[in-house]
Amino acid sequence: MSPSQQGGPDINLMIVIYLHQFFFPSERAHTIQMLHTGAGLAGRGIDTHLFAKPNPALPVESIAAGIRFYGLDPSPRLKIHLARSGGRSRASLWSRWLALRTLVHLRRDRVIVFVRKLRTAAELARFRRLTGLRFQIVIEMHDIPSLLDRSFAEVETLLRDHAAAGRGLAEERVLRGIDGVISITDASRNLLASSRELAVPMTTIRSGVDLRAFEKLASAPVIPRDEQVVMYAGQLLPWKGVEVLVQAMAELKGSVHLEVLGGDVAGARAAEVAALAREAGVAGRVRFRGFVPHGEIHAVYRHADCLVLPNRRTVRGGFFSSPIKLFEYMASGVPVVASDLPSVRELLRHRENAILVEPDSPTALAAGLSEVLENRTLALRLANEARENVRDFSWERRTDRLVQFFERMGSAYAGTSSGRGGRGGRS
Repeated sequence: MSPSQQGGPDINLMIVIYLHQFFFPSERAHTIQMLHTGAGLAGRGIDTHLFAKPNPALPVESIAAGIRFYGLDPSPRLKIHLARSGGRSRASLWSRWLALRTLVHLRRDRVIVFVRKLRTAAELARFRRLTGLRFQIVIEMHDIPSLLDRSFAEVETLLRDHAAAGRGLAEERVLRGIDGVISITDASRNLLASSRELAVPMTTIRSGVDLRAFEKLASAPVIPRDEQVVMYAGQLLPWKGVEVLVQAMAELKGSVHLEVLGGDVAGARAAEVAALAREAGVAGRVRFRGFVPHGEIHAVYRHADCLVLPNRRTVRGGFFSSPIKLFEYMASGVPVVASDLPSVRELLRHRENAILVEPDSPTALAAGLSEVLENRTLALRLANEARENVRDFSWERRTDRLVQFFERMGSAYAGTSSGRGGRGGRS
């Protein structure tokens, strides 16, 4: 039974303002996450406001058409405020002004402002102090900025030594002034929770996946091919390890092709990866497909024999990365080979639902790929187990976790008469 059913905070009096700009519509992962989050909360009867910039590359006739672009149904409780301009600075100022104006007019409701940037959280906390308005601030942490310049070994040590981790994180000053922290990995939550002074409700809530879209394809026959296909989806940032994957291709035997989905096929990074493929002698076996429309990615994965997450041994990739594509990989029914890193091990287990390999090693990655490509019995077992495990990470379950966390914060909000969002009643 939820807290609202037990006489606690009524979620129907809750308004969530997701104060983070995005292009609308867009194929970017953060846009997909925010739209599904907003739609999920609206589906629970919670008024939800999102702030976006028009995307000239993907024009739509209306906001409702943009929502349907993601396979979602428009809801009167989901309000997307679209800036008149897609320009970065003007749109940013516009969204902040509109969000703050919205807060002023919603005094009688429980208001949660959901952000993804520490700077935005700090500005909101300052605004709350100055105005005396009652609202709560929740941040979704996708990294810990002060640790990004540390070495992998240093952060690994901090995770083992909680006392050391709890001393001197620059983020503590901002986080002490807000009402809730959501991490997308257990590693980041544990690093923050180690602080003895940071008495703020925290939880881990990862991204999600549209299980229904994959379930529709589960019984569809796989088209036979003369070649085996290894597939990577996502951006081509250096820490994502696409270069390691290209080098691993040179060590694979037989007719194996690599398909790279996403990235900017005309950009500098794609040119660098393509040059590396030529140097490795595998240019003829590497295909760059560019962005795949959101509604088609589920079917495209089914054309692969193996899906790869080759994150490098970096702080961002090793401790703070929990990408949507990993949940999609697990739901696809295709076996996964991934780097053996702390954040990856929160979801994948070696030889149980995936093959995990040493990061940054083309030889280790090639061996892992070969094992899956050559042993179809193993591949099928891994894929089936991953598909079963990912059921707990649907967008619906993400919404459940968000609502539960907001309700947990609600007792502090309801029990205070101050204008600081219930700070004194935190658990």
